[in-house]
Amino acid sequence: MKTRHLKVKRKQTTVSLEPGFWAAIDNVSNGNWQAWAKRQLRKKPEGVGMASWLRLSALNSYQQGESHQWAA
Repeated sequence: MKTRHLKVKRKQTTVSLEPGFWAAIDNVSNGNWQAWAKRQLRKKPEGVGMASWLRLSALNSYQQGESHQWAA
């Protein structure tokens, strides 16, 4: 697991994800992972954990073709 810090609603929080998910998030966010994560977390349903929601959001982004890293 790899941990990153994020400020959400004026509170500092920690998100732990597998390195592969962080790589995917860096990719779909075009390197601005904090802004991307904040946008995704605004859509998070009540009762769903932040890490789980970010994993699902990264997966959905890949499924919708939002990946940038592999463009030649």
